[in-house]
Amino acid sequence: MMSGKSHRFWWNKLNQEQYRVWKIFGGIFIFGTVGKLIYFKATQDAINELLAENHMAAVRHLKATDENSKNFAAKHSAAIPPLTSEQRVQLSRFLSEFRRRNAPNSYAHNGERNNNKEN
Repeated sequence: MMSGKSHRFWWNKLNQEQYRVWKIFGGIFIFGTVGKLIYFKATQDAINELLAENHMAAVRHLKATDENSKNFAAKHSAAIPPLTSEQRVQLSRFLSEFRRRNAPNSYAHNGERNNNKEN
């Protein structure tokens, strides 16, 4: 064994001046870390509150818009007379021809796929 003081930890080897400097910088480091944690927690809480308020406002706006669109659809459908059977046939023919020209392989025509490449 060594004679004199036992140096079990590295900081026991420091003189008074070095020990004081380490204490100061250690305190600054700990204070800064705690300060950052408090700051980030406070900003996170503020952001979460703001997001919750914005979400609630958006939900209210969406409900109001949905209600207005339903009212508009009801008024609009009441103002337009229903299609006659002849108009339904004409519309069906028009849509079938439209599909055939624009995307010939994407839609079924008369129960079968249209595999010809004509436009």
